[in-house]
Amino acid sequence: MSGGDSVAEVARILKCKAQDFFAVLDIDPKTAEFDEVKKAHKRVVLKVHPDKCQGVAQAKDAFAVADAAYKKLSDEAMFTRFRDAFRRKADAQKAAMDLAAGKVPARAEVDDAAEAERQRQEKYLAAVREHKEFEAKRNRVQNERRANAEQQAVIDEQLEHFKDMKRVFGTTDAAAVAAKARAAAATSVPVQGGGVPPPAPGAAPFRPLGKAATKRPVQR
Repeated sequence: MSGGDSVAEVARILKCKAQDFFAVLDIDPKTAEFDEVKKAHKRVVLKVHPDKCQGVAQAKDAFAVADAAYKKLSDEAMFTRFRDAFRRKADAQKAAMDLAAGKVPARAEVDDAAEAERQRQEKYLAAVREHKEFEAKRNRVQNERRANAEQQAVIDEQLEHFKDMKRVFGTTDAAAVAAKARAAAATSVPVQGGGVPPPAPGAAPFRPLGKAATKRPVQR
């Protein structure tokens, strides 16, 4: 790839209108097919990629324009939409020029144009339906994966809970665990040496609740 080719390609791309995606990728929309888009993009990018065109002015700008055009036309539904719109516009311009020149299209030409337009519309609608079906399928698969992941998280949490029950109570039976928990709660922990356990740090000292401790003389 010579530097002159890169400079010429950069200039060609920047002369195109930003919304004229076919012109940017150097594709003829009159005869274009969807599988040409990827090949055309690769051919253009090899000429204007900034890494391969160091020193070429505005190579980055041309590359960005080409990349934006590819993002639009790489969607088959969008490709069909833009291509058919271009063809309708070109047919309308041709018909206007013919009328201005005094040429009246023959009936067969009108019928052929109408049939071609109908076929293009059918292809476009089919492409749109296929795109919607693909999006619906992808969303359905993503939702199923998300639901499975959430369900697996719940299962893992339950397994951890059962492991804790097994480790603490020696069983995973809920009734047995509840019985052991009630028994443990009803059983007081004996204090070494008997008597009353010492008060916690900072707590008031324990006072017995007998008559001698609770009865005080009345002040008169």
